[in-house]
Amino acid sequence: MLPEQSQGYAGCVERRSGVDRRNRSMWRRAMLTVTGQRRYARRAEDRTNYYVDHYNIRWLGVTAAILVLCCLDALFTLKLIQEGIAVEANPFMKALIDHDLQVFFLTKYLITAVGVFILLTHKNFYIFRSVKVGHVLLGLLVMYALLIKYELLLFGLAAS
Repeated sequence: MLPEQSQGYAGCVERRSGVDRRNRSMWRRAMLTVTGQRRYARRAEDRTNYYVDHYNIRWLGVTAAILVLCCLDALFTLKLIQEGIAVEANPFMKALIDHDLQVFFLTKYLITAVGVFILLTHKNFYIFRSVKVGHVLLGLLVMYALLIKYELLLFGLAAS
């Protein structure tokens, strides 16, 4: 028997050190809420439809890219409308543009941010039994990139 092991209940070898690992400092608990600890499901049978609280840099990059492209889309939309190249097709967003540009921009950003946050937290879930929500998030990034490319094309057509 090793020195740190002792006889426990019913003659079993006690391998615990006596230090409660759950008893962490307040700083450590605060950092866990920011950085997270669960990165993936540990058991194979739990590998579908599970939450994590630690996201790798890829998912944070995808999320940040979507939010940046959302802001670019709002700016390009306003510029295209101002130059008379395009009109806002969404009646709700058109009303916000007519009311206040800052409210339009903030509303567009918040709607996208909340949606992306919901998709990110459910990235390991499946919809329609075959499509992973994480792939929907990647598809959203591609769609935003194509939208920005289209808006840049509209600026190019207007310049010629």
